[in-house]
Amino acid sequence: MREEEIIRVLLIEDDEDDFVITRDLLSEIPGKKFTVEWVKTYEEGLAIIKGARDRYDGVSRPPIPRNPWNEIEAGDHYVRSLASWGVYVALCGSRVDLVEGTLSFDPALNQDNFSAFFICGKAWGIYEQRIDPGSGERREGAAPEARTPSQG
Repeated sequence: MREEEIIRVLLIEDDEDDFVITRDLLSEIPGKKFTVEWVKTYEEGLAIIKGARDRYDGVSRPPIPRNPWNEIEAGDHYVRSLASWGVYVALCGSRVDLVEGTLSFDPALNQDNFSAFFICGKAWGIYEQRIDPGSGERREGAAPEARTPSQG
């Protein structure tokens, strides 16, 4: 029988009550064991993520080969790439509601000059957001190359 795998979760949340609720809910899932690391700010979370990325930078340091595509701390197999994608989506602050047909962004970084690739069930492209430093006016939208599946 395989030893029970522990699923590591990094929760970036400024409210300790939400951390406690999340931790307790995860502990109630049968057949799974979670360990939740909690930080209050994006900066703290990014520092943890950067530490893992730095440990797996491709530079061999015996006895552990440092494969940048195989961050064993992020999980196993496909979970690794999804862990990276989850960080990207969280930093973009993207929200998709296919029922309502909405896509919105609330970037955590570079809000004054933000640009990011997006993909969802019905479209993909580049989202851009600029905030004029003088007036505070916000301009946003998808770049002209954004496509929906019907457009090819």
